[in-house]
Amino acid sequence: MENMYNLNIERAVLSAIIFDPEIYEEIAAKLNPHDFYLPFHQHVFLAMEELSREEKPIDEEFLKTKLQGMGKFDEVAMLELLSANPISNTAAYLTEIKAKSSKRALATLATEIKKVTIEDDLPAEEVMNLVEKKLYEITQNNTNEDFRESKEITLSMMDEIERLKALGNSKLIGTDTGFKNLNDKTSGFGKGDLVIIAARPAMGK
Repeated sequence: MENMYNLNIERAVLSAIIFDPEIYEEIAAKLNPHDFYLPFHQHVFLAMEELSREEKPIDEEFLKTKLQGMGKFDEVAMLELLSANPISNTAAYLTEIKAKSSKRALATLATEIKKVTIEDDLPAEEVMNLVEKKLYEITQNNTNEDFRESKEITLSMMDEIERLKALGNSKLIGTDTGFKNLNDKTSGFGKGDLVIIAARPAMGK
């Protein structure tokens, strides 16, 4: 999961805004609150948005007051944010935050696809329409031209959809274990699974 977020980078960007509020507009044009992984960071960015709209200073005191009014103030998290080293060039950091946000969105979509395909048993056409809609939203949210990692994830996901479609209504999506009850519990063994067979004493050699 660590490759899905970087809290130090998130803190650095938010800290940079607090130390130089003039850069907020430029950053806000590229990031949304949900692009941040940590909920507190999302709340801070949203508070900055509201302060900017109200034409109030984006500084420590006004942020604290705004967050307290939202019921989202966290003193420890705020101190961690303020102690982060502010950065002068945020471009690379913004790209990193955006890329990880897109990867999280794709991972969530992959889980949703599995649910609607296997558990909800939706028709393949509905699943494909859902995927196209969600992928469009994700790519629209990503302003980074270098989208290779997410593209690879997407292609892999589409291959998985085709595999699931080929299985029809079968709940077995991995390798057949040879035992019906075990298949029902595990949906079959997946690639890379570590399988440990345990038994009680005196169950044979």
